[in-house]
Amino acid sequence: MLIENDTPNIMVLGAQLTNPYTVTNMQAAFATLALEDPEFCDNSFNVRTTHYYVKFKPQNEDDVEAIIDDSTLILYDYPLDRKIVNNGNYYKDPTLSESTPNYRYACVPYGYTFPNVQYDIIANLYIPEEDPLLVYDDDSELDICVDKLVYEALSITGNLDSFNIVEPDTNAPEPLFSRRSKWNPSGIIRFHDNTLVPPSTTEKVGWKGLEGVKVRVRRWFTTREALTDANGYYFINEKFRRDVNYSIKWERQNFQLNLATVGQLYFEGPKQTGAWVLNIGPGLANMISTVHMAAMDYYYKYYYVNLSSPPLNTFWTPRLNIGIYYEYNSDANGDCRPWARTFGLYNVIRIYRPNRKAHEIYGTAIHKLAHYSHWNIAGASTYNNASGKLRDSWCRLVQWIFANKRYKNYYGLANFDHYFGWQSYNLSSSSAVSSMHDGYTPVFIDLVDNWNQYTENGNSAYFVTDPISGFTAKDVEDALPDCESLNSIKAKLDQLNKTSSTDLYNLFEFYNNI
Repeated sequence: MLIENDTPNIMVLGAQLTNPYTVTNMQAAFATLALEDPEFCDNSFNVRTTHYYVKFKPQNEDDVEAIIDDSTLILYDYPLDRKIVNNGNYYKDPTLSESTPNYRYACVPYGYTFPNVQYDIIANLYIPEEDPLLVYDDDSELDICVDKLVYEALSITGNLDSFNIVEPDTNAPEPLFSRRSKWNPSGIIRFHDNTLVPPSTTEKVGWKGLEGVKVRVRRWFTTREALTDANGYYFINEKFRRDVNYSIKWERQNFQLNLATVGQLYFEGPKQTGAWVLNIGPGLANMISTVHMAAMDYYYKYYYVNLSSPPLNTFWTPRLNIGIYYEYNSDANGDCRPWARTFGLYNVIRIYRPNRKAHEIYGTAIHKLAHYSHWNIAGASTYNNASGKLRDSWCRLVQWIFANKRYKNYYGLANFDHYFGWQSYNLSSSSAVSSMHDGYTPVFIDLVDNWNQYTENGNSAYFVTDPISGFTAKDVEDALPDCESLNSIKAKLDQLNKTSSTDLYNLFEFYNNI
């Protein structure tokens, strides 16, 4: 399946389906089978409530966090007993205001202890495939009985998927209940990275597996999940007999991706039997994939670059909301607003300008995550009082390190150097001077790299003199607490004795004077 040139598109729901798994309908199905055969399956079934189909009605972010933090819940923003007319990539209940959290739908087992959040029990369910009293192997006699019961419930409620149900063989000496073989959902999620590496026009990324994507398969109220590996491959370790609804929910435990301010992002795949392979070309889903990759790297691979993770989702702190804005913004590629975390429902990070190279969008996302990490490391007061040159120069270092790690090391692009570490910045360029004046200097990159701009550019006075190397990004990160200016962090870095105090002073003074 190829998706390309997709845009923001709200999911549209259709008709209400008659629920085959209600206790009432399962009892009716069992009664029909028992009427045909009074000894049906030796009366193995105790049709009763095994699960509840529920609608959570959160009123605020505390309520949302209470249900999100319950790892036993598999939550949906949309009801599970409605036809989906238009798949879309997000859903917002039309009866709710923009500032009110979406309802969340879930299937919970009988005896579940509900959090202190408003909820409605939509239906009492009997799910024979998950009945704890029924223990059986695939294709055993009891397995056949379960399938017959489900088949009958689907039939009497008008929910047979005709293209996936094998009807009884009426030409056999005795009609037999014929069934499809069970199968494990699996597949690959890939996206197209359009990064080209200058000066070569042939060294490029192309199609790459997307790691850490939460893939879901659902058959009515039974959902199973798997995460894609480094190659984008996933495998659901449970077998299904009929078709399933494939989907992606763009979230992990520590972050979720939202479409601007309107709702959490999904990708609704096909309803089918067999593997689902998704190739994500240009469009909204590609921008989402790139930001997802950045968040995955910083949250789950930070140790590869010896840095700290951004703030985690804990009892005291909410999951990070990252907003994807599929629009041009004349002022910024994105921003980070740590104060929005306090209110929970707002996007802390916002990413704009989709029509860029993937490494540029990736770099923006890492840059904003580095702000969020800085806010957590230094504390709100110190971060808020810190100069732009300190904050954004730190973020440029992190952006450069992560982007080079991914593109040069993971993807093997030997000539890749993210924006060349902004080593071309010099005083003769008005745009470079303006950018550095606004805070975006490569001062911390200069501490880490082996490139002396002054000597590499013919001893030009327009370029900074940078004979320094040997510092690490971790050195800079460890120095962030209590620092609000370049001078204050320079004093702490000087104590590491990794270069002469004069060279360090001259380097920082060059950027301080811009």
